[in-house]
Amino acid sequence: MAKNGTNLDLALPELKRQLVVFWVINTQRDSIELLKDFRASVTAGIVHVVRNLFFGSPSSFGLFEQSKIKKEIESAGGRTLNFPDLAKRVADDLYTKRLSITRAAAELPIGNRVELLRWRQLAHAMFREAGL
Repeated sequence: MAKNGTNLDLALPELKRQLVVFWVINTQRDSIELLKDFRASVTAGIVHVVRNLFFGSPSSFGLFEQSKIKKEIESAGGRTLNFPDLAKRVADDLYTKRLSITRAAAELPIGNRVELLRWRQLAHAMFREAGL
């Protein structure tokens, strides 16, 4: 991104497009450092940081919560969002059986379907919270 970020910034007005980024993080420092690098390279648009709750509860993201980049993103109009955790048994089915979410919602056993639908509703709510 460092090499081409400026190109993206320059192209957006000509394309008459707004950039909206959903930057997914885990609880480790590397995801924060990569976010900083991205923000230094691409200055246009809005960045929403998405805490992937697979890695723990929102309180597990202490490094990000205390970071300067969080304040910068939120002061620029970005939000901190929570991407819901999906039960491992369902995630394993999606991955190992190579199922789309739509197909899994039709074919998985009832308990897994209910979990998948719960997760999908929460994921949709997260995107609505971001204005999509």
